[in-house]
Amino acid sequence: MALERQKSIDRLNALFASAESDAALALLLRPYLFSSDYLVRSKAWAFLVRRPLPPLREELVGFLKGGENREWELRALAALEAMADPGTAPGIAPLLFQWQRPLLIRGALWVLVQLGGAEAEGAVADFLLHPNRRFLKDGYLSAALKRMLEADETALRWQKRLSTNVELRSLHQKLLRAKEQKNRSGVYPFRDYLLLMAKRQGWDGDVFRRAMYYRPS
Repeated sequence: MALERQKSIDRLNALFASAESDAALALLLRPYLFSSDYLVRSKAWAFLVRRPLPPLREELVGFLKGGENREWELRALAALEAMADPGTAPGIAPLLFQWQRPLLIRGALWVLVQLGGAEAEGAVADFLLHPNRRFLKDGYLSAALKRMLEADETALRWQKRLSTNVELRSLHQKLLRAKEQKNRSGVYPFRDYLLLMAKRQGWDGDVFRRAMYYRPS
């Protein structure tokens, strides 16, 4: 088992360093995303954060529809954030309205504000007026809103939206006054979330960190 694991890790390192096309890499990487070996599967998902592969876009969105445990759904969100494709917003937005999956609500909001674009902004506006907003602290919502409004084009569209929606405008003003939640933004609920998940699977933290490493190209 240990030998097969190391072979898989070596193959993933070789793929990361290769000059193959995105389409070819997606085909070669896909089986590792479903590996029964936790360390190998984790490294495959780390690959997608370091080297996004657009051909896997629809498959990643499919991961968000349920059936996986929360860790792997959050990893899919992290991969979509790295891909930075506003066209994924319609596949991510429904997570905001699924009260049974609060960790995904949090992660999905962060990815949408990072993506930007009219569809993402519309989803954020709808969410802020939805009861599910109460799953998140005002400090986190404030950080997400401010991040979204960093882009001038987005800020302009948002102001137009506020001018026609009194309820949203009032909430917007409240959130801008809220004390921003520092160092807690991002897809994962806290910085060492993945390390904790690895430890729960019985992995030593240093072993896990070394296995996730990809040499910069």
